[in-house]
Amino acid sequence: MPVWADAFANEKQKAVWLTFLILASPLGVIFGYIMTSIYVGQYKGSDPNLNENWRWSFYTQCALLTPMSLGFLFTPVKYLDIDRSNQTRDKCQKKV
Repeated sequence: MPVWADAFANEKQKAVWLTFLILASPLGVIFGYIMTSIYVGQYKGSDPNLNENWRWSFYTQCALLTPMSLGFLFTPVKYLDIDRSNQTRDKCQKKV
């Protein structure tokens, strides 16, 4: 992903794009642990099956990712920066 940000961001935005891309993964892991602890800790006194509540974090993740996945599925290719020819790759190799 950093290569994508480096290729498509303008010079003023490259640092911001790279920062968001690099921080997204660790923040997602931390958010997942927090959500799981909330689900497990929420039923601590009333639910004897504490080992079953962690699954709700995966259900939540599926529910949140489904609209985004559908959005990417129905996005026209002209709005995505995808060049399926070798011209872009050749141009990038000439710069190096």
